[in-house]
Amino acid sequence: MIHPDVKYPSENPGHDRQIEQAEYLNGVLWGDPNHRLDEDSRRDVSREIDQYGTCSRHFWRGVLDVWGSIGIYEAKGYSYPRVQLNGSYSFLHKFLAFLLETWPTLDPEGKLHFQCGGGRLLFSGTVARDIIVLLYGDAGIALTTNQQKADFAITWTPRR
Repeated sequence: MIHPDVKYPSENPGHDRQIEQAEYLNGVLWGDPNHRLDEDSRRDVSREIDQYGTCSRHFWRGVLDVWGSIGIYEAKGYSYPRVQLNGSYSFLHKFLAFLLETWPTLDPEGKLHFQCGGGRLLFSGTVARDIIVLLYGDAGIALTTNQQKADFAITWTPRR
């Protein structure tokens, strides 16, 4: 993918929107089960996605919008935000690395790394809300149904 040669965020919002669109669509493509589930043992999808980092929030929003799950679940008469993504260990580990760039203290005991091995990352409550704020906070592109759920999660407060 070739990005416009501009500083990000640039003085030209049109370029920022183009970058967001390209990253989002790239996430939709890489979220396809052929890549996300990484069933070919001869390849490492996490290196193919982005050799130099863990991708952008727009990329991961594209993955979650089409192939993951942003939801609201009910328990004991109260609603909670929820984020779930299924995939191979290397794909989920790449997503976890992206999250750990923002919150280095998110997984102090390594439990999420272990969860990656099970083929699914699942977050709920305040952690899910924080992930949704990161991905959808001021997004220009998002699946409408997920954006509505994200709007709920952004304003959600935990029950005390």
